[in-house]
Amino acid sequence: MSKLTSITFKTVIFLFITSASYANGIKIKLDTNDLDKFARDAQYDWSGFYTGGSINYTAQFRGTGQLTDEGYGALQPKGQGPKGSIYAGYNFQVNNFIIGAEADLSYGRNHDNRSMTGTYQNLPLPLYLNFKQSMSYALKSRLGYAFNDLMIFGTLGISSSYIKNKGHIIANNKLYDEYVSHAESGYVIGLGLEYAINDNMIARSEYIYSNFERNNPWSRYQIRMGLQEHEIRTGLAYKF
Repeated sequence: MSKLTSITFKTVIFLFITSASYANGIKIKLDTNDLDKFARDAQYDWSGFYTGGSINYTAQFRGTGQLTDEGYGALQPKGQGPKGSIYAGYNFQVNNFIIGAEADLSYGRNHDNRSMTGTYQNLPLPLYLNFKQSMSYALKSRLGYAFNDLMIFGTLGISSSYIKNKGHIIANNKLYDEYVSHAESGYVIGLGLEYAINDNMIARSEYIYSNFERNNPWSRYQIRMGLQEHEIRTGLAYKF
C-alpha cells in the first residue's frame, strides 16, 4: 500500500468514526431533551379561562300548554328562528380529559300565534295566544375528551327563559286581555366539537336541547305554558 493510499484510508476511517460518534450524540440529545420538549409543546393545552360568542339557529321550538284539565291541543306554539349568545367558562385538563364549567346568555325573537277553544267551569272558552321568547341563560358543566387540538364534549346544566304571553279570551260574551311576562326554569343538555385554531382562538359547533317546565299557571284561567327547544350553535372564543 502506497503512502498516499494509506493516508487516504486512515482519513476515511477517522471521518466515519467521528461522524458516527457525532450523529450518535445528536440522537441521544434529541431522545432525552429535544424530542420530549417538542412532544410537550405540540400537545394543545385546553386549561384556562375563555369567552366568546355564537350564532344560533333554533331548528325547532315547541310550546307545551294546558288549559285547566282539558289536556293539550292547539295551544302549542311552534316555529324556528335565529338567536345569538355570549358565553364564558373555564376548562381544567387532566391528561386528555377536560372538565369545565360555562355560563351563557342568549337572545332571540322566537314567536308564534295560536288559538283554541277549551273549557272553563264547563263553559266553552275561546282563546287566542301570542307567544314570544326573548332572553334565556344557562349554567352548565362540561366533560370533554381532547385529541390534541380537537375536543369532543358533552354539557349538562340548568337554564331559565323569559317568555311573554298575550291572550285574548272570550268569556261570557266579553273580551278579556291578559298580558303576562314570566320566567320558566328548566334544564339543558348538549353535545359539541371544539377546534383550537391557534393558542388563543377556539372554534365551536354544538347541539343544545332545552326544556323549560310548565309548572305554575300564569293566568287566572289556569293556563300553563312551557317550552322545548332544539338549537344548533356555531361560535368562536378567545382563550386567555
